[in-house]
Amino acid sequence: TPSSSPTSTPSLTPTRTLTASPTPSSSPTSTPSLTPTRTLTASPTPSPSPTSTQTSTPTFVSTLTFQQQVSSHSTIPSGTVTYVLTLNIYQASTTQIQVQDQLPLEISSVILHNDPLSNSGKIQGSRITWNINNPNPGIYQFSFEIQVSPTAPNETILNNQSLVTLGNGLILQSNSANVTVYQQTPTPTPLPISDQISNPYPNPSTGGPIHVQIHVIHPSIVHYFIFTTSYRVIFETSQFMNGSGFIQWNLRDELGIPVANGLYFLQIQIQTSHGIIEKIDKVLILR
Repeated sequence: TPSSSPTSTPSLTPTRTLTASPTPSSSPTSTPSLTPTRTLTASPTPSPSPTSTQTSTPTFVSTLTFQQQVSSHSTIPSGTVTYVLTLNIYQASTTQIQVQDQLPLEISSVILHNDPLSNSGKIQGSRITWNINNPNPGIYQFSFEIQVSPTAPNETILNNQSLVTLGNGLILQSNSANVTVYQQTPTPTPLPISDQISNPYPNPSTGGPIHVQIHVIHPSIVHYFIFTTSYRVIFETSQFMNGSGFIQWNLRDELGIPVANGLYFLQIQIQTSHGIIEKIDKVLILR
């Protein structure tokens, strides 16, 4: 039996090698590479500072146009001309805009017409001013009519100047729209080559006298008669005429009594050396 003693050799101690824990290798967890988070805290926040430049310039109108138009580039003394100022605001960022117009010196009067701001236009001397508070994008039109002075010399140039002043003092001037004043040259009226009798006026008459224009080429006697529809003469007279003249009926009979309303006949006869020229017209009285 002693030969069986070798069974005591199986030493199970090699199990100690299992306790040689290489777990210390897990200690690198103490060096977590999360330290790069410090680079995130290195805030480049100063870069957003350019946003301050975007809010520092909202004090003027960034986009607009301004122009003036005129109804005619020529006129006469005492004539009228209409101006239209058009302000087109595409993007508004100002609190106030002022539109001014410096009127020409050679005018006698001015009348304001279209005003999109409910009669905000003010006339001071030779200047018109409109104030626009808190303007919105859109089209603003201002129109006015001037009357030229009756003493304006021939070929006078009316220089109308318009401008826009923004809230920051920036000034925008419109285009020019000059108007030239021309004196009228009267066209001579050719003299008639024969005796002429115009139609009576006013006709009908509402109470005023009735006139008839007459032209004779030679000295002549002019007769005229007023008679009723029953051919009864109620007034007649005559006068000498040489060249142009007129006759007048004051709506009275031969006794100076006003005639009644109604229809009458007016007969005119021009007695010349060549004969008699005659014309009969109907006249109506309606008082």
